[in-house]
Amino acid sequence: MNYRNCVTWIDATVSLNLWPEGEYAKFVLSLIESLFNISVTLHAETLKSTYTIRISSVNVVKFLNEIGLVIGNKVEQQVSVPAWIFEDDETMRACVRGLMDTDGSVYLHRYKSGGINYGYVKLCFSNHSPLLLNDMKTMLSALGFSPVSDDETKVTLNRQEDVLR
Repeated sequence: MNYRNCVTWIDATVSLNLWPEGEYAKFVLSLIESLFNISVTLHAETLKSTYTIRISSVNVVKFLNEIGLVIGNKVEQQVSVPAWIFEDDETMRACVRGLMDTDGSVYLHRYKSGGINYGYVKLCFSNHSPLLLNDMKTMLSALGFSPVSDDETKVTLNRQEDVLR
């Protein structure tokens, strides 16, 4: 793709929840600015309850695309993790952390058995891209975790040793 001759401007965006992730959005903004030596903007979109970090740089978008990130909506594009991520454990760990930061959650699973209430913490990665879910499960397994596919949109860590790790 010839980025210099594009008719429309290409932006990269990062979206975060407006209410609980305000400080994290500022951290991500600062990280992007320091990594790419550029200024980026942060927009609060109250109707969508999101912060949007907009990166208006053809060179950054070109770089992200060259390392395997797809241009467009990640769900519509049915994205997967770039192949080079699987080449070493440290890169896979960083990718898992990043994906969990964006589409992961921690929750308390409660249930009752024999009249006794129980509860334990689970980690869940949720997405509507089957390829991305499969890649998450593959990376977690390669890193020694025991992921479970709860349904078509989730990969979960149930074992408490995995959650603590």
